[in-house]
Amino acid sequence: MKKNVITADRIARIIISAALVVAYFLGYVS
Repeated sequence: MKKNVITADRIARIIISAALVVAYFLGYVS
């Protein structure tokens, strides 16, 4: 169970990081 929680947390952080990068990239292009 704990491993699943850690994995989900990592995935969530990766998704958030990717979203921030995309938002920054779009803002830079605009």
